Amino acid sequence: VVDFSALQNMKPKQIVPTNGNPAAAVQPMPPEAISTGTVPLLEHLQLIKEQATGMSKAAQGLNDALYVSGNSETKLQAVQSASQKRIQHIARRFAETGIKRLVQGLYHCARVNMGKMSFSMYGEKYDVNLQDLPMEMDVEIFVDLGDNSNNSKVQKLQAVGQNVLPQLNEHGQGLVIKEEAGAILATQLVEAMGLDPSDYFEDFTTDEFKQRAQQAVEQQSQENQQMKELERRKMEADAALAEANVSFTGAQTKNTFDDNAKQLAVSIDKHFQEWADLKIKSVKEGAELPPRPDYAQILLMAQQLLNSTNGGQ
Repeated sequence: VVDFSALQNMKPKQIVPTNGNPAAAVQPMPPEAISTGTVPLLEHLQLIKEQATGMSKAAQGLNDALYVSGNSETKLQAVQSASQKRIQHIARRFAETGIKRLVQGLYHCARVNMGKMSFSMYGEKYDVNLQDLPMEMDVEIFVDLGDNSNNSKVQKLQAVGQNVLPQLNEHGQGLVIKEEAGAILATQLVEAMGLDPSDYFEDFTTDEFKQRAQQAVEQQSQENQQMKELERRKMEADAALAEANVSFTGAQTKNTFDDNAKQLAVSIDKHFQEWADLKIKSVKEGAELPPRPDYAQILLMAQQLLNSTNGGQ
């Protein structure tokens, strides 16, 4: 009862002409009842899709809960950033699938319909029959967008080289790192920069390189072993020198003690000799000599005098 062309007018508040009574032209269309298990099933399928692709609704900026009233500007920026990521993902998938099929289709169409063609290069003329070319052409599309872009890959590789590998070595877990990890990391990093790794590195996958690398590792291991042996000998020499110094110091101490004992013995002997001379002289003169002082008391007085002098200083 309605002209279909009138329904194609997308402007709002437009009058749509009808055939007959307008009240009977518009009728409600109630939705059909769905099973109670349909919505959980769709949610489960959506969860499997998100886990398989890594693109959740929140990561794509499609989380309805982020648009409710009261959310901050930070959440809005997060939604915009997620939406941009979703756009990058769509553009990347379109380039890797649609543009790839377009290039392959153009190649197939040219090969089938163009036949022979001529072209000049460096002043020489060449004839080429396109039908002699292979049936299919391998095409790879590289789009520098999203998480899998070159810039993102460079950042990830730098994080592995600067954070992951050094932390493993620092915590004593360097044994889990492969010997060729550094070479692989450097090669992938140069590739992510859009450069040719063969311009800078040798092919470390060949048997010749592995043999030379094995010889270099063995030589380095021998040099490290020699350095450790030299360090061990140096430590032993230092320990022997320290023991010799201790023994020499002990010998010097003993010699000093013996010299002091000899000097003390000479002093005591001289003391007794001088006192004997005084006693002989006193007897000749008829004088009375006071009692001879004890030598131990004299030493004690000398020690007390020295202690008091040191304390005063």
